[in-house]
Amino acid sequence: MVEVSYNQSLNAAIGDVISTIDAVTGVKAFDNPADAPSGQWPLGIGFPRAGRFTGGGSQQTTGYHTIVIQLHYPRSSLSKAYSTIIPYVEGIIEALHADPTLGGTVTTISGDIGYSFGSMTWAEIPTIGWQFEVPVKIRYTDAS
Repeated sequence: MVEVSYNQSLNAAIGDVISTIDAVTGVKAFDNPADAPSGQWPLGIGFPRAGRFTGGGSQQTTGYHTIVIQLHYPRSSLSKAYSTIIPYVEGIIEALHADPTLGGTVTTISGDIGYSFGSMTWAEIPTIGWQFEVPVKIRYTDAS
């Protein structure tokens, strides 16, 4: 297998999203989450959901991907969970909009950032929280 290094990549973009979430006050985000939470809540995770590639061959390959961000808070007290997690929506969106190339790891955030709110789980612990879907465009250019 030939290993190619790209100027932009999905893995690097997920790492930048994790760094962005970490920068939002009080949130610890993971790119390789543990089954047992660290005890620090809220917790976040970033991962790829779906995508497609165009081009290739003699053309430049372009990827269109959806990066999912989940922000979790335990539901042991629904009132406390709700009041803790609700304020994060604008901060996360503002942080993502402030850097549409995600630190140069993507060409651009390529559309609207979707979100949903509701029940989730983290390592079998009932949580409540946000899920964001960030569409990105990546032009795969050999970095070597």
